[in-house]
Amino acid sequence: MCLCLGNVIIGYSLCWSVPVIPKLIDPAQTPLDEALTVDQCSWLAAIFHLGVITGSQTGAFLSNIVGRKPTLILFGALCLSSHIIRVSARNFTTLFVGRIINGLGAGGISSGNLVYIGEIASSDLRGIILTATGVLHTLGSLLVFSVGPYVSYAVVEYTVIALGTVHAAALFFIVESPVYHVIRGNEDAARNTLHFLGRSKDVDKELKTMIENVKQRNIQYTQLNSKHRLLKCTWFDIFRRRRNRRALMITATLLTIQEGSGIICIMSFATTIFRKAASSVNANVATIALGVTQVFGILLAPLLVERYGRKSLLIFSTAACAFWAALLGADFYLELINHPLLSSIRWIPLATLISFLICYNAVKYSFKFLINIY
Repeated sequence: MCLCLGNVIIGYSLCWSVPVIPKLIDPAQTPLDEALTVDQCSWLAAIFHLGVITGSQTGAFLSNIVGRKPTLILFGALCLSSHIIRVSARNFTTLFVGRIINGLGAGGISSGNLVYIGEIASSDLRGIILTATGVLHTLGSLLVFSVGPYVSYAVVEYTVIALGTVHAAALFFIVESPVYHVIRGNEDAARNTLHFLGRSKDVDKELKTMIENVKQRNIQYTQLNSKHRLLKCTWFDIFRRRRNRRALMITATLLTIQEGSGIICIMSFATTIFRKAASSVNANVATIALGVTQVFGILLAPLLVERYGRKSLLIFSTAACAFWAALLGADFYLELINHPLLSSIRWIPLATLISFLICYNAVKYSFKFLINIY
């Protein structure tokens, strides 16, 4: 529960630009000294993801050095500080810096939560809890979609500051991961943590499994000068072995398709898209409908995967995403040339984006299964 609030904040931060950008462009609503341009708002939406990339890698590195708990506290504090910077911002530069720090914090929390939950949860609950983090992520997006359009910029920020304060304080009450204790060679501490987590019946078995997994994941035997030494795996090992290169090619292709689908653009500019497309549904209401669809889609995806299989669903859903994106593009083109047909199909933007999100969640869930296999 302490960790999952972080996923709500990540979802909130990811879609922060959706209700906020219209306020920043509008001279009557902006809290800044002057309204922002479209290009500046695009940078605010994009730079967050650069921070996420950096934060996730930095968090993974720090978690093995200082521990999972201190790393999560650090990135939780970064997220909280970013919201405080943003609410006090009076110019684009300050807002830009706050957005970068927000991305760093969100990236560290995202990767840290997955690792920590995977290491403290028992095997029969691990899958359910990890799935729940995705649901809470979409609930965070739904929260900012629902609140953001109807309150001031300051209230949007104060809402996430309140969530961030509770999250940062709650992280002090979690225990260090037993796997980290094993990595540091402190098996007694790992044993005590397992007892604390209520897994006393299988402590010896769990501890043995953790020790074996740590060895398999972080250490390999390499022959050097006819002597056997223990070396930590590096990024170069991905390219040295043929099977690793194949797995990298497959997963990189899948993830490129997933991220290249335009999902980040859609979720960052949903309200703007509906306004530009002249949808028959109010732009704010349509955006909330997208948030609800996201929650529904992430709950539906596991059922579809189990029923139709990973590969088949992946092919169908990817093709469907392309179709719905093309249909939305056609609607924009009709708007551009002011075609008379447009007046009778004002419902197209909302319908296409809802369909796109449902298919995208199926794609995303299929990717997770296939990437784990490869």
